[in-house]
Amino acid sequence: MPKTYPAVQLVARHGRQLAIAVSAVIAIASVTALLFQGAVIVAIAGLVAAVAVWGFLRLLAEMVEVVAETLLPR
Repeated sequence: MPKTYPAVQLVARHGRQLAIAVSAVIAIASVTALLFQGAVIVAIAGLVAAVAVWGFLRLLAEMVEVVAETLLPR
């Protein structure tokens, strides 16, 4: 019986959307901090962090896609 890896399959299917969703939450939180608290530095840092997190999670999702396509049986 071949092993199945549901977490790998989930990330391979939805990893790119997850990267966008997580970075959008960070960006929304930073803009909210700007609007409600006037924290300009926090807002700028949050937007930069959102871009960095998106890039990192996108890279991880693509790596999982490559592993899933090449190593996992179909």
